[in-house]
Amino acid sequence: MAAVDILLATYNGARYLPELLASLEAQTFRDWRLIVRDDGSSDGSLTLVEDWTAAAGRALTVLRDGDRGLGPRSSFARLLEASDAPHFLFCDQDDVWRPEKVAVLLEAARAAQVEAGAGRPVLAHCDLAVVDRDLATLHPSFWDQQGYTYRAARAGAGDSHIRKSLILRNFVTGCAMLGNADLRRAMLPVPETMSMHDWWAAHIAAQYGRIVAVDRPLIDYRQHGQNAVGARVRTFRMMIERLFTEPRKALERTRKASRMLSSQAGAVLARFGADMTAPERRFAADFAALGRGLRRASGWRLLWWSLGEKRHRALTTLILFETISPTAGRTGSTPPRSP
Repeated sequence: MAAVDILLATYNGARYLPELLASLEAQTFRDWRLIVRDDGSSDGSLTLVEDWTAAAGRALTVLRDGDRGLGPRSSFARLLEASDAPHFLFCDQDDVWRPEKVAVLLEAARAAQVEAGAGRPVLAHCDLAVVDRDLATLHPSFWDQQGYTYRAARAGAGDSHIRKSLILRNFVTGCAMLGNADLRRAMLPVPETMSMHDWWAAHIAAQYGRIVAVDRPLIDYRQHGQNAVGARVRTFRMMIERLFTEPRKALERTRKASRMLSSQAGAVLARFGADMTAPERRFAADFAALGRGLRRASGWRLLWWSLGEKRHRALTTLILFETISPTAGRTGSTPPRSP
């Protein structure tokens, strides 16, 4: 058994796979195995990976489940099920890893495991350099670009605050994280209502274990127009402007985000509710209500909280719309004195 499983999900990635695979082979930490699942590529992506591993003399496990078009969340969930190493990493087909990535994240995770204790889920994640399709740097720090980092959390905010933040926004990028076997076991099965696997991983680690951040980029995060998620920037000002310039589109985006946050908050409540503090349960329940017609009292509580969180203010428009929408509940129409 390898010390680390690298879980690679592919779909029509032949253009960028050679650079990714070369960066895997260049890792200073050598005791890893590659597990790949292809989601129905038509460009020979899987054959390319198989040929490369054969030439490199690398162990390869291919998941051949016969399904196509599952998308990244379900593909990575199946890869997780096939992993049995002490640690695992998610791997996107279009990125390039720095040579020390696995070694540095593994060292950080092992140190966090000592602090957290045996049997606790541990997640280590790093910053990313944002690059274009030709690997030219667009921004040296994805964390700074997005305006959210785990550095602030480590600087003093409590665990409860981080768990609340994760209801609104994920700060862990799947291709930049490493998890231990306890995290993998706790993640499965990944709920269908979660938009992405890495968000679920962050929830698990924040609730039951430890999240540790490596404050430097260990991966080149390629942006090319077909990214499943990517490094899009959404500011409070941009969202307000779109409400006036593209009201119909802004409304639909708001409703889509509302449904997504609602379903994810419901999954979090179902899994962690018994272990949450009372304020955490109320916070998650308020967000779960977004997709069912938010009660006004819940809306004012969420609005109060989000306005105080600079990195979440872009989501304030979503909460405000749901609070004042004609479809919102009629209970408690005046804002509370405190969140």
